[in-house]
Amino acid sequence: MSDIFDKIKKTIGVGVDTVGAKSKELWDTTVIRAKISDLKAKRRDLLEDLGRLTYEMLSGGSLAEPVLRTKADAIRDIDLQIAAAEGEIQRIREASRDQLPADGEDVPAQPVEAEKPESASESTASEAEPSACDQPKPARTCECGTAVLEGARFCVACGRPVSDD
Repeated sequence: MSDIFDKIKKTIGVGVDTVGAKSKELWDTTVIRAKISDLKAKRRDLLEDLGRLTYEMLSGGSLAEPVLRTKADAIRDIDLQIAAAEGEIQRIREASRDQLPADGEDVPAQPVEAEKPESASESTASEAEPSACDQPKPARTCECGTAVLEGARFCVACGRPVSDD
């Protein structure tokens, strides 16, 4: 009886360690993704400034290349920061995989997914994400001419109530 409790305790301990490692990985990658998002917004703003500045210079008849080059260098620096942050995410994922227990006897058995036949779709990412094909098809149109989805009570364009006929 004690042997069963020891196995349960060991399995729970491994599970807790796994959850801890995964949650740390998730937290760290979320922080870095937020940083990447901020960097991309800053990059977009700099690109808009560069385009506006270039347009104004060309409209004025003079093109000051050093000013444009400074903006372009700032954009390049942000691109390097984004690449470094994405590399950091990859490093965190690899480190998290290395922290997980490697012994097969200490790890609880994981459910095995059934193999798909060769004729099945090779892209598993598209199966996990909803696609436009999964959405309901418009069954009727509103008085304003907008297609109304099946089961909708009101038109999304004009707000009129839609009859069920």
